[in-house]
Amino acid sequence: MIVRRFSLAAFFAGMAMLALPLIPARAEPAQGEDVIAKYEGTGTTSIRGYPAMTVKLELVGSGKRASLTIPNDEDKGAKGQKPAAPMPRKELADAVKKLTVGEIVKAGVAMSKDLGPTLTSIDAYEAKPGEATPNGYVFEKTFEKPTGKLTNTSVRLSKFGAEYTFSVPTKKGEKPGEIVEDPDIMAALGKLTEGSSVWVKAAGSKLVIIEPYNDPQNGKLGKVGTTEVEGSKVPSAEIEVEGGKTITVLVPGVQKGKMFVVDISVAGELRKLKAGAAVQFWSHEDGDKIWLRDIGPAPKVAAEPAPAPEKKTTKKKDKPAA
Repeated sequence: MIVRRFSLAAFFAGMAMLALPLIPARAEPAQGEDVIAKYEGTGTTSIRGYPAMTVKLELVGSGKRASLTIPNDEDKGAKGQKPAAPMPRKELADAVKKLTVGEIVKAGVAMSKDLGPTLTSIDAYEAKPGEATPNGYVFEKTFEKPTGKLTNTSVRLSKFGAEYTFSVPTKKGEKPGEIVEDPDIMAALGKLTEGSSVWVKAAGSKLVIIEPYNDPQNGKLGKVGTTEVEGSKVPSAEIEVEGGKTITVLVPGVQKGKMFVVDISVAGELRKLKAGAAVQFWSHEDGDKIWLRDIGPAPKVAAEPAPAPEKKTTKKKDKPAA
């Protein structure tokens, strides 16, 4: 898998360990780039005697932390005097006030000779459906890439601003010596549109599954056993979903001769669970069959706080008249 990231990412990797001598005012930052990160709040710093407001971020993907300076407003404060508190630019300070700690944001970052890494813009990031899940991506495009004497189809996906390139695997065709690209994956790619959310499973840089993203379902795991599919016994499980309906999901795999070879990662996750457990799962419907994509314990729902006990009030007795 080939990953393309923003050029500032390498800089951020070492930021947490460096104390750069930055001056938080005056100079206009150079044209910057956008990064996707988790907002972790604000702070203050004093650099060369000038107080400044900072924004704390955790870069999505790398997990590296960064602290970006918000330039001070030149028009505030008395000239020639150092301000006692940060005076961040109003448009940036107002944008930061709208954010919630833990929220995913898109931040504009610039490098300035005087200020170092500075914040140029910041807004809440509108994630595509499934983008925040491990297997969720955004489909960008396909393109042809020569590989030896063959031309292979490559697939460009993105997640939180980073781009990922996968290739379509090949297999033996019907004719002797014929090599073809996986027909199931090629058919799936033909149905996708640019910017659509997809669920992906890959082996290294090779796609195994790509299909339109569907939100996970919650349910209660029932009986785990096998179901006969086209003459093969396929591992399966019953799950009671919303509305009391029970569905049967099948563990995917590959038919090799007379043997059905299951996907060991999905089968392994299913084996970890006990009947009666609350589960969350992703699945894909193919005709009358429902194939399991991923399964695990259902996220725990935070309990609602107990209502505060009512305060008892006692009436003061009237004093007898003198």
